[in-house]
Amino acid sequence: MNVDKDAGGGRPLHGEPLDWQPPDPGGPLHPGPPLGPGSSRHPGLPLGPGSARHAGQLSHTGQLSYIQEADCEREHRLRTGSEQTRPLRPCRDPQGHVKAGRQEPGRAQVGRGVPGRLLIIGGAEDRCCGAGLLERFVELCGGDEARIVLVTSATGMPEQVHADYERVFRKLGADRTRELRLRGRADADADEAAEMLAAATGVFLSGGDQSRLRTLVGSRTNDILHERLASGLVIAGTSAGATAMGRTMILSGHGPDVAAAAVRTGPGLGLVPKLLIDMHFGERGRLPRLLSAVALDPDHLGVGIDENTAILVTGTTFEVLGTGVATVADARDSTVVHPAGDCDPITLYDVRLHLLPAGCLFDISERTPSIGPAHDRY
Repeated sequence: MNVDKDAGGGRPLHGEPLDWQPPDPGGPLHPGPPLGPGSSRHPGLPLGPGSARHAGQLSHTGQLSYIQEADCEREHRLRTGSEQTRPLRPCRDPQGHVKAGRQEPGRAQVGRGVPGRLLIIGGAEDRCCGAGLLERFVELCGGDEARIVLVTSATGMPEQVHADYERVFRKLGADRTRELRLRGRADADADEAAEMLAAATGVFLSGGDQSRLRTLVGSRTNDILHERLASGLVIAGTSAGATAMGRTMILSGHGPDVAAAAVRTGPGLGLVPKLLIDMHFGERGRLPRLLSAVALDPDHLGVGIDENTAILVTGTTFEVLGTGVATVADARDSTVVHPAGDCDPITLYDVRLHLLPAGCLFDISERTPSIGPAHDRY
């Protein structure tokens, strides 16, 4: 079995420990600057219904909800002019569990009016100061007002990975980075994780072994990421953290054939349910693995992302960023004939392949590519 290791190259960077702590549950949280549609290079498309939790997603028993106010109270505030932007506050349910950052009517939330975005990186992203993909992530999270939570659950070297990204984010102007190390389901359901995620403007899932991320699926952390994504949170993942974002994630697989035995999959976080993501794509020759995965489930769009390359998902559209190519495999209208044995090759024809360099756009719902305004190769 081949495991996708965290692909950060070079000498590890060691940052000084930060003193940022999760805010007191009774105190206000600064929501950070709003991220308007015009604030990035992406055209900024509205978040569609397809961003909701996928069908069949497991949910925690204490499912999160938002406070609802009586219409008359809100109308009174509007009439009297007392309706104003107030800071976001984490809160607790009657059992004392911290819920995701909730938004009372009249309270501003991070990126209010702007959907959350997913920056899905193929691994081995440039981590130098001024690096394009990580710089874009910090920009989307609020620049020097960003509060980033780094989830190091996938890596076997969490201290080194934390120090590396902390130093890079600091040089890019974001000096409030906290590590969230979820060792198992109990950690993923704990109040500490909920408090940190409620305070964040951005969440970054590191690379490593994606099988370690299965314990997050259906957890309280998974629920919070879904709810906060809908209200403006920016979530990024690289390598293992990238493939975990789909409803189904690729766990392992290799070989030259398109066959059932060439890929092993499992449930993912469902943050972008229509995509099945593979990483280190061109560098590790993973087209057979991706085609095997979509042949087994043609409803998914397979997206293979090269190293130092990313797709930025906003609603039902993504834009390609970085130095490589995103490969999209669409087998929905293909003919698929499965052999008797898992190791025997699958018959697959009329599959559509799209090779998309930086600046290209792809409409997930319509399954159509296009040349975006940032495409500068022609």
